[in-house]
Amino acid sequence: MRRVPLIVIMALLTACGAGPPVQTTASSGGFGATAHSFVDEPSPSSTPSSDYAVTNTPDEAIRRAVDAAVVSRVAAAASTEKPPADELERLEADLRARLADDDPAAAALELAALLCDLERHAEAAEILAEARSRAAQPLLGAALASVRRDLGQRHLAVAELRSLRRSEGAIALHPGLLFELAELEWLEGDRAGARATLGELRQLHGESAWCVEHRDELAAFDQELANARAPQRVKLRDLMGNLRGAPTPTVRLATLTRLLEIVDDAQAPPATRALKRRVIAIGCGDASAAVRAKAIQFGPPVADDPLPFCRAALSDHDAFVRQVAARRTVTLLGEAAVDLLLDAMQRENDGPTVVVLHTELANLAGMTVAPPLDVDDAAARRAALEQWRQRWRR
Repeated sequence: MRRVPLIVIMALLTACGAGPPVQTTASSGGFGATAHSFVDEPSPSSTPSSDYAVTNTPDEAIRRAVDAAVVSRVAAAASTEKPPADELERLEADLRARLADDDPAAAALELAALLCDLERHAEAAEILAEARSRAAQPLLGAALASVRRDLGQRHLAVAELRSLRRSEGAIALHPGLLFELAELEWLEGDRAGARATLGELRQLHGESAWCVEHRDELAAFDQELANARAPQRVKLRDLMGNLRGAPTPTVRLATLTRLLEIVDDAQAPPATRALKRRVIAIGCGDASAAVRAKAIQFGPPVADDPLPFCRAALSDHDAFVRQVAARRTVTLLGEAAVDLLLDAMQRENDGPTVVVLHTELANLAGMTVAPPLDVDDAAARRAALEQWRQRWRR
């Protein structure tokens, strides 16, 4: 089974508002119809300095380093009530049809926002790139840079923003967009580029309302550029980008663990649970079995219906992930897991996974030791399955 069905199931539980295609504030939630981006005209943020979610501290201090304001703001962007799945399909089809217009920019921006809300960022980037090849509108380049950042492709985002600065002139760009470029340059290790961009921002836009409101953040960034050997603060948005697009599974796994520490709170408000749901959806759609297994171990958020999550997890194409899913299903559902485990055992061909399913069924039956089972014997597996069905009269 492909990974796509699981991530679609999870992502459809997240925000998929069908309102305006681009909400533009100076927050760090990422590109999307219900998120944030420096596309067009960002509006002022009430707490600009709190966009930085994690400081460069030991892992045990990460949770203390999280500013609750940024989590709640980004979480709120993920919690908008979604339209029904069939309405989303109709909206996507309509927007794709509109891409054939002579000017595809508006449809491309709206479709890209929708796809990002559905955790389909790679498709969104393709849509924006193709539309830009037909309509050289600055908004498309800024949006593409934003999506690249949300994919963890910061070097490509830097290239897009520098191209936009060359073509439009720095004075034509919103100061928030220039600051985003400086941030990305610093994250990419280009201290000189970041300092030059920051200086340009102050020279051209220093008296703007945005710079006045963000003066503390700009000063802190300037100090970091002057004194730190490497970036000391990471935005929640960029952690999400690392989770989606870091080139190695070990980095994505570490990022997933860190993000789950940030959002894993049984007493969290619904908006933060929605953010955790998105983090888990990204992890469950990862190419690495280890990352998917870790996401399954932590999902779904408290108060969510675990049944669809467990059913999809038990259908993963990797045997190790299915084993983790079997244990997690029992943890989440208790005896209500029996039907799912029986169905999984009926279609399972991997011996070690059959053993895990057999053992979990024995545990649910109150047995301290599972009955002997020769997993290499198909007849024995069928007999064991039938015995379990009789045990629960399924």
